[in-house]
Amino acid sequence: MYASKDFYPHHKASHSHGQLRNVLAARSRNDVFYASKSKVMHTALSCPAYTNVVVNFSGASTNPNQAGDTHITTIAVSPATDFDGYYSDAVLVTGGLEGEYSVLNLNSTLGDRPIEGFVTVAEQKETTHVHVLSHRRTGALGAAFCSNDSKVRLLDIDTNSWSGVFEYENQINCAATSPDGRLRMIVGDTCETLITDAERGDVLFRTRQHTGYGFACAWAADGWHVATGSEDGKVVVCDARRWDNPLAALACEMSCARSLHFTTSNRGGASLVVAESDDIVSVYDAMNWHDKQTIDFFGSVVGAVSVDDGQELIIANGDETVGGLMVFERRHHIPDEQDDFDHQHFDGREDHHSRRRGIGFDDLML
Repeated sequence: MYASKDFYPHHKASHSHGQLRNVLAARSRNDVFYASKSKVMHTALSCPAYTNVVVNFSGASTNPNQAGDTHITTIAVSPATDFDGYYSDAVLVTGGLEGEYSVLNLNSTLGDRPIEGFVTVAEQKETTHVHVLSHRRTGALGAAFCSNDSKVRLLDIDTNSWSGVFEYENQINCAATSPDGRLRMIVGDTCETLITDAERGDVLFRTRQHTGYGFACAWAADGWHVATGSEDGKVVVCDARRWDNPLAALACEMSCARSLHFTTSNRGGASLVVAESDDIVSVYDAMNWHDKQTIDFFGSVVGAVSVDDGQELIIANGDETVGGLMVFERRHHIPDEQDDFDHQHFDGREDHHSRRRGIGFDDLML
């Protein structure tokens, strides 16, 4: 389970769209990025007093029809490499409310401006989601942009050119690409989830596990587990080898899932992190999909990410008064001699081998 570790109220993330909550990203605990109005900020958990503006769109819109600032709706970073001594490409990608995008080379000189452009200039031009991926054959970095013009566009980051544009029937809110780069899952303003060929864009099949529009999806690093979140208040987990037989249908606590992601399973087991619109982030044990921890607080959830193989969970609380970055630490073992920190099941129920008091989340909050 996760225990409250730190809270940084001076790091306030903000979202520009009520239904889009993916403005927090991290390569590691010392490379945390979040959107704050028209800027993207960078900080490090080892030195939280440090703050650096890495992208600044204040008064700098490249859209001639937009008089004000660029409003950032989604951000993503390339994952950090696991190979010691290998200097990997590192990029930060953003999407905007008016169809803008930017790509910043994080290995470049401090202060360099990002590459800027437009995903689309169509009437329905909001960039709803972006994720960074690697080309299946060449390993070159790319980015998959979703937008409200019902299209998914693939950007070749090396050349800053569009390598694929795929159009679908409904507005698209989120997409996730399989780790092997073969398949892409798409959710949007429909009750159906589309499973497509990631390179050609063709729809291979459709699933209908929800009764509301989808706004979140995630594909686990193991390549098997996928999750979708809908405005019907459910999160459906499937095995990518058996799409017709869901593993679990998880009910949200208060509203609906706006952001989903799986932690890796190198240490401590895999988990599914479900961030709702406000007040609630739930962490499910990916071994059985029943045991869970509910992190309850006050404020809008504008993003949630995990770092260090899920050892730390970072939540961006967007409330103007009590918001900030909330950091939680995974606890594997609680010493027996600490009577106030007794063993407890992941979902908060008392262990039947012990009558002693367990940890409630209220005990862990700052």
